[in-house]
Amino acid sequence: MARGWNVAVVHQLLLADCSDAEVERARLLLDEDEAEKAARFMFDEHRRLYTLAHGMLRIVLGRSLQRAPEGLRFAIGEHGKPSIDGVEFNLSHTEGCIVVALGNDPLGVDVESWLRRTDVLGICDRFFAPSEAAALRALPPSEHRERFFRYWTLKEAYIKARGMGLAIPLASFSFDLSLERIAISYAPELDDDADRWHFAQTMTDTHMFAVCTSSRDAGLTLVPFRFVGSE
Repeated sequence: MARGWNVAVVHQLLLADCSDAEVERARLLLDEDEAEKAARFMFDEHRRLYTLAHGMLRIVLGRSLQRAPEGLRFAIGEHGKPSIDGVEFNLSHTEGCIVVALGNDPLGVDVESWLRRTDVLGICDRFFAPSEAAALRALPPSEHRERFFRYWTLKEAYIKARGMGLAIPLASFSFDLSLERIAISYAPELDDDADRWHFAQTMTDTHMFAVCTSSRDAGLTLVPFRFVGSE
């Protein structure tokens, strides 16, 4: 992977574009543990999503490391975050879309289908910081859904960048989207430095994307991914 590469490159795979042949190609790349986990899914759609996501991750990392994707072996951190040879990467998927983010600095990525039916006010009031709930409710109702998913993806990206999972309560940190730069602040009990993390966000007609990285040159570039011709 190129040194000095600080902007997160997010490889995007749209599930509607995937054929059965591509699912099979992804399956052949999985290691024994991944294959066993895929086989345990009750529903074919979940098995297909897992297989495509982890096959895609292996191809993207294999290309960056100049190694065979099927031969990659991951170390698992204390909170379940995988790592390999110092490369910073993160995987996320939602209805209809999978993303893999790569960078030179610690990072997290999240994608959500922002058109899906969700009780945005109820979830925001229950799980988000009071300042976020107040800011969302101050908007016209037509803007509630977009703001909710902006908060949600930013929160998920931050948690994943920290590598601590749900050990960080969603209400213990908050985002201010009224400034030119996305700003984060913390409750007193959450030990972190607001200047450490930088955020980038974009959206399409169907999905919302967010990246959190410790690079000051935070950015988010979507790169279409296909299994055909990917190596």
